[in-house]
Amino acid sequence: MEKTKQKWNVGINKTLAYRAKSIAVDIVDGSFRDQYTRIHDYGHELLRSNPGSTVVISSQPCQPSQGGEDNTENIDRPLNPHFQRMYICFKACKDSFFKCRPIIGLDGCFFKGYYGGQILAAIGRDPNDQMLPIAYAGLLPALEELLPGVDQRFCVRHLYSNFKKKFPGVKLKELMWKAAYASHPNAWEKIMRQIKVENPDAFNHIWKIPPRFWSKSMFKSGPKCDTLVNNMSEAFNSVFVTARAKPIVTMLEEIRVYLMMRWESNRKRIVKYNDTILPNIRKQLAKQSQLTNYWMVRRAGEVEYEVRHITIIEEKYSVNLSKHECSCRIWMLTGLPCCHAYACLNDQRLEVDHFVPDYYKKECYEACYTPVIHPANGATLWTKTDAVDLQPPPIKRQPGRPKKKRNKEAGEQVRSATQLKRAKFGIKCSRCNKDGHNKATCKLPPTVTTTTAPSSQQNETTAPSSQQPTTNVSSAAPTTTVSSAAPTTTTVSSATPTASSSQQPPKKKKRLQKGPKKQVASQP
Repeated sequence: MEKTKQKWNVGINKTLAYRAKSIAVDIVDGSFRDQYTRIHDYGHELLRSNPGSTVVISSQPCQPSQGGEDNTENIDRPLNPHFQRMYICFKACKDSFFKCRPIIGLDGCFFKGYYGGQILAAIGRDPNDQMLPIAYAGLLPALEELLPGVDQRFCVRHLYSNFKKKFPGVKLKELMWKAAYASHPNAWEKIMRQIKVENPDAFNHIWKIPPRFWSKSMFKSGPKCDTLVNNMSEAFNSVFVTARAKPIVTMLEEIRVYLMMRWESNRKRIVKYNDTILPNIRKQLAKQSQLTNYWMVRRAGEVEYEVRHITIIEEKYSVNLSKHECSCRIWMLTGLPCCHAYACLNDQRLEVDHFVPDYYKKECYEACYTPVIHPANGATLWTKTDAVDLQPPPIKRQPGRPKKKRNKEAGEQVRSATQLKRAKFGIKCSRCNKDGHNKATCKLPPTVTTTTAPSSQQNETTAPSSQQPTTNVSSAAPTTTVSSAAPTTTTVSSATPTASSSQQPPKKKKRLQKGPKKQVASQP
């Protein structure tokens, strides 16, 4: 509004500015409602430009919206079905995934537009241990129907977020993450016993979650990945934060363009790389190489070793170089030699690159990003399909301004120093002294403060009777007369005190108001 006043010398209110902005956004990004009507045409364009891809669009019968738009208000508008969900998977993403390890991360995020919604993305890991987007849209039902026996894992960060609401504390946090990082069952059982001693209720809470979902000690060695968090999916969601507030086709196009440019940039980057082992994998090997200083090897055969810690006698593992196995299970989980195996390789002066699998090397990375995501035309060149035009999904508008920022959890990092930080381990109620809530949401009833009636002695001091006046004026002393400019005088005597004089404190002086000067005279 200030820019409008300065540039055109025109004053507008907030309502007019909001409407003008909405019109401008519709021109730049497109209309929220109109883009749903051409969603089938957009899917046809994706299949035309990228043959072999998969695009599935489902709808639901027409039903009136609750609290939003109502189809019955416009009689001329046809009662077309509503948009329900959409699934997109490009052929290039399929071919790239077949060159990577068989592990998929699933995560969802919400739309910020007028009609709302949620997007679910399937993210893999490329040979450089970076994110590889595979598909996006409704995948959870398809995963349960098509892959009923697949090995599933939970994100430990989200598990701990729920855990710390009931059981906060630094000690329990350290023990839970140690149990998750434990690579063999004996270490996991040892840490679980420590949790039981620290807090039996916390132990019972964790015990209900099978360890095969969240602990390395029970992970299978097939995927060759020991990750405990879903950071790859979180990274993909952060890419199109701004696009989630735009209409559906505009948002999907920004995702497609991002994938197309990412594939191309990775193809150019790998050409200039000279090493056979990818950079992120080389960093992991360097970290394991530094840990070999704490281990001592004893050779038992041509390929068998016994490795023990230099200070902790209980830490002892067996290594087989030909089978690529170590009793710590880290080598089997990741496919990369652990620090124990690295120490054995140094003993025989063997090159560690020969023990790195092919899916961590440059050739596999080049094959992963060889497929191309082809460009697509704009809406003016789309082919009009015979499918029925869809309406936006039915919505239920809540009162008030729509919320676009999510509620951050306790302990999350803030973006600026001026932003207030929440408590490190949640909040604590001052009424019941329990964690996880405050007194405003406490279920206990508030304490009622009862006021007792004043005693007889208090009544005597606050409201004295006529027989015991509070004014300490002697009868022998002369009476004092306060005379003003007016001829009337007020006489105060100690014999018969009035109620008004008895309530005033004896030594308190009243402040004289501005006006004609007053004279104080004493009468003998």
